[in-house]
Amino acid sequence: MTNLSLILPPPLQGGSAGNNFRDANFSNLAFDPGAVAGPVRPGDELEALKSEMRERLDSLEVLIRPQLSFAANRGHNQPPELLEIERHISQDRFQDVVAAISEIRQESERLTPQLIDIVEKVSLFRRIAQFIKTGPGFVMGAAVSGIIGDAAVDAYKAHQHQIYEALVLASDAVMAWVNHQLPF
Repeated sequence: MTNLSLILPPPLQGGSAGNNFRDANFSNLAFDPGAVAGPVRPGDELEALKSEMRERLDSLEVLIRPQLSFAANRGHNQPPELLEIERHISQDRFQDVVAAISEIRQESERLTPQLIDIVEKVSLFRRIAQFIKTGPGFVMGAAVSGIIGDAAVDAYKAHQHQIYEALVLASDAVMAWVNHQLPF
């Protein structure tokens, strides 16, 4: 026969834990609203992902739309095409991005969205983002040869990085929403 006093700890004496809060005032205690609301339901999480996806697509579209009519200040009568140094991504690519944004929005509103189509659009975003990430090399060459100034190069790189980031963030948000749609 074993002696239980060797295995079990001795019982608590005196209830000292309750005495720690005897004179405490909890009148200003507030609960975290998220904790009071309870656990996140799957539908709420899906709506949150969809909302973030919409916000990211809106931000991307705001950056891309001006690229579609970038030939401003070139005269009012038959303005020339942009030089390659000014735009290394064709307007067709930017139009593809705007069309993809519109199609993703439409598919996301369907009861059963075609996820394969959405993933193809995300793939387009990522290809263009990768091109933007590696593309500014020709601008650096133009700056070195004196065609454009350093300030123009810095502004160009900053704007291209903004578009790159928006493409990546939109891709990630769309894929998070798509992954939540999958049955497994």
